[in-house]
Amino acid sequence: EAANLLFTGVLAVALIGAAVARFRPAGLARTMLAAALVQALVPVAAWALWPAARGLILTPQVLGLTGGFSAMWLVSAWLFPRAAAQQGLAG
Repeated sequence: EAANLLFTGVLAVALIGAAVARFRPAGLARTMLAAALVQALVPVAAWALWPAARGLILTPQVLGLTGGFSAMWLVSAWLFPRAAAQQGLAG
């Protein structure tokens, strides 16, 4: 399904954001927040772009997996500053 290709945008945000942040904790935390947002918006975008597939997009499985992956990005965003502080790299 073409709508699944939208998920590559999540990886692009994460990879490009990490490079732009120069792999520093504060920037990585912001990047993970952005990835979580993009992850959560993929089903919304797919729903808007592919009306014929709407019945397949807003299913408990798709929403559950999307929510689960978004939660993992959010946990990463929460953990980066803590790991940096523990190592004395905050800032």
